[in-house]
Amino acid sequence: MIGDAYSIHVTAAAPADPNDTRWAVEHAATVLAQSVTLGPALSPASVTLATGPAPGIRLWGSVPVEYREAIDVTLYSQLYDRWVAMHLTRGFLDARGFATDYDIALPNLESLSGFPRDARLPSGKGSVYLRAEGFGTTVGSRRGATVESSVNIP
Repeated sequence: MIGDAYSIHVTAAAPADPNDTRWAVEHAATVLAQSVTLGPALSPASVTLATGPAPGIRLWGSVPVEYREAIDVTLYSQLYDRWVAMHLTRGFLDARGFATDYDIALPNLESLSGFPRDARLPSGKGSVYLRAEGFGTTVGSRRGATVESSVNIP
């Protein structure tokens, strides 16, 4: 027979930067005083111009090992009206030899037949949102962090 289950959700933002948050979800079978430990802060993602045979936008950086289960990276235009989002799983990162790093090149799709030119990310000011998460200390618990920073889209 399955009994009651309880969840504790904690979110904290850095006082100097509300775009820098950390969170934790812990599960318990009984209601008791609980300590919840937040993981480390994230460093913002870097954005540069990718070079090579398919130039485009390159997003790269690293995350603490606690957050290796999943990484979400979203690159927004200045008005937040266009964006590119990626979800990187631990399997994807492991298959490419990324221990705590990620390095993803987004190809320039404008040369593809039928690609709508107005759908591209415009060069100039924008922002990059990074969210990473990993497993906590109890079954089903999670830890994560987010950070958003201003970038120059090449």
